[in-house]
Amino acid sequence: MPLTRRFATELSYEWQTHCICYKDLQREAENLVGDYDEELEMVFKFHLTVAIEQANNFYLTKETHVKECLEDVSKAVDAVAEVHLEREAKHLPPAMGRGYTKMLGKSPTTSTDHLWAAIHFE
Repeated sequence: MPLTRRFATELSYEWQTHCICYKDLQREAENLVGDYDEELEMVFKFHLTVAIEQANNFYLTKETHVKECLEDVSKAVDAVAEVHLEREAKHLPPAMGRGYTKMLGKSPTTSTDHLWAAIHFE
């Protein structure tokens, strides 16, 4: 299956609009073979540069978005860890320390009973 058809069927619309149109660039490059034409070469280089810059800008935008999402997830994980540490500190005697939960088998931070109780099976 040609690359453009594969992109059309497999990529989301947002990504399709930012793909480099290789077929047009290939046609322009093929026109450069043979006699040297400086104007055709300049036009090809311009079109190639524009296509690469558009694709690069799209990926940079996506990279920024992914980094922001990962930062949000990291903050959420840190907040959950802090809550669990606070809960664990409340439920354990001060002299026992964190290793005490391993001897008990369950701690308020590792128990998933509350999650299973919330799920309704039909």
